[in-house]
Amino acid sequence: VAFDFAYQDKAVAYYQFDHESFFSGEHTYTIGYFDYDTDGFGPIESEEGSFIALLEEILANNCNPTDLYMKRINSTFINRDSSNCERVYKAITSLNNAVEDQFDINILLDITLQAFEAQSWDLAESRSNMVIEHGDEQQKAWAIHILTEALFYQNKFVELIEIIELIEQVNIPNESKKTKDYWRAKIAFSTANWQDAIDLITSLPTFDNEIIFMLLLSYAANGNTDGFENTLEEVSYSELNIIQSMMIKAWSLRLNNEWEEVIQLLEQEILNFSVDQLRELQPQILIAQAYRHLSKYAEAHQHLVDFEKHTAHNINCRIEIARLAFARENYGKCINQYEQAVNGKIEILSEKAVLQYSLSHWNMSNFEELVEILPAIIARYPSNQEFRKLYILSLIEQSRWVEVIEEFSKVEIEYQAELNPFVTLANYRLGKINEAYSTLRTPNIGDSYEYWELVSEIALIMEDTKLVKYCYKMMIAIFPKIKKYETIQKLLQLSFQQV
Repeated sequence: VAFDFAYQDKAVAYYQFDHESFFSGEHTYTIGYFDYDTDGFGPIESEEGSFIALLEEILANNCNPTDLYMKRINSTFINRDSSNCERVYKAITSLNNAVEDQFDINILLDITLQAFEAQSWDLAESRSNMVIEHGDEQQKAWAIHILTEALFYQNKFVELIEIIELIEQVNIPNESKKTKDYWRAKIAFSTANWQDAIDLITSLPTFDNEIIFMLLLSYAANGNTDGFENTLEEVSYSELNIIQSMMIKAWSLRLNNEWEEVIQLLEQEILNFSVDQLRELQPQILIAQAYRHLSKYAEAHQHLVDFEKHTAHNINCRIEIARLAFARENYGKCINQYEQAVNGKIEILSEKAVLQYSLSHWNMSNFEELVEILPAIIARYPSNQEFRKLYILSLIEQSRWVEVIEEFSKVEIEYQAELNPFVTLANYRLGKINEAYSTLRTPNIGDSYEYWELVSEIALIMEDTKLVKYCYKMMIAIFPKIKKYETIQKLLQLSFQQV
């Protein structure tokens, strides 16, 4: 509205009664290139009485802008004709025909810094990439540091891993390693890969409070009591404020899964946290986690909503939303939140998160997606047999019997007994009756009705009457509500045939 009035050469006045809270970060507005004090089209007042007096002055001046603001208006709206759209179009198309000697690197550096300071991370990313392309070595080094921040805060961790390899090419080698290890540690920490975070953080040459807090939380989440207590010895409590000390206490409670105590400690103190402290230390996410472990899902959800009122697109919040959705059996939301957390790069997530993501697809009957994504996941976590089992089950759902048998051959011997029914079924469906008969095991009370029925069919074909009768009798006893009378009739017919 202010721009509309200024364009018409009309006086503008700003009534910023909530200036402090509006610009503090509590509001969704973020500070950008436009500074009201230096770029605004009129004076600013924050008190009602002063603002009314200002309006009276404007009215007395016939609603004409004063010289100061008229100068700003004219410098902002240079062209006042009907060709603005044409100029914009020509400016955009001319970007494809840029001439190197017309490129002003200083302007690019300025607008890159503006985007960075305004936390416009997508712009900071694109502009820093241009600096890397056109700048000298010193400018490239500066732009890479801007780019790492921009990628990190957009959760573009795969791209960030690629970029940090450039650091060694433009920085002092010792400083390069420190920076690279720092970012790898931040990525591991943010994606809840706790052991990786611990290994990377402890390899850093120096610790500040940020690093110590990351390490403490990683030890707490990983259940490592010794590591947590040893790191506490590095903490200089005299340099901590009350809020920081409180969070260390909360992480200690989290280490011991004392979830009710976590809630009691933090919930009443949330109002004492500044917005910056809420973003950095994330007590609301920890409280939500505590409520989730206590199966109080509505309370957990509310604290996550409160966190997102001041901080959007935070990966830790996304991951906790996904965990909560999984606990509530809202599998579609679980999938969506995990994907949003890492921009679809699921392989960056922790093993536990990837398993929840995969199980959510299973519960949504997304068998095609599982067959597509699980090979890469199995390659990343070869010792986790849950992923291979899920892959085999997904292949079965798609009747891909040859691949079922191939995958079964890759299963470690100690896990083959659990998956044996699947290879028996695959051989049977491929018409390999002898192979199916040789691989089957006698069912037990814990097996599904479908497996009992499968074994009885194979045994009947192979004329193993003893095994058939055993299966029929046990199916009648264990599953009285499933085809009971049909199975009794089969058993009687088999007995008569033997007579």
